[in-house]
Amino acid sequence: AQVAASLDGFLDEERTLANEDAE
Repeated sequence: AQVAASLDGFLDEERTLANEDAE
C-alpha cells in the first residue's frame, strides 16, 4: 500500500509539471 501511495504521488506530481508546461 505504501508503494502504491508513493507511485500515485509521483504520478500526480508528473501531471502537475505537465500542466504547468502546457500553460
